[in-house]
Amino acid sequence: MPTAVRVCLGFHAKALVLLGATRAEFIEMLEIAMYMGGGPSVMTAAEALQAYEQFGGERAAA
Repeated sequence: MPTAVRVCLGFHAKALVLLGATRAEFIEMLEIAMYMGGGPSVMTAAEALQAYEQFGGERAAA
């Protein structure tokens, strides 16, 4: 994945954490992106979720 895409994912994931987006809200956004973007967006969504968690977003229940 190009560096610019990773930077963009990180920026938006961090912004959503700071705005208080819940994990459920974040995943809903990813679902819509995957629906609109098709198969290739699944890998990007996985990386976006990792960024969300790394910036302090809610983690999946163990």
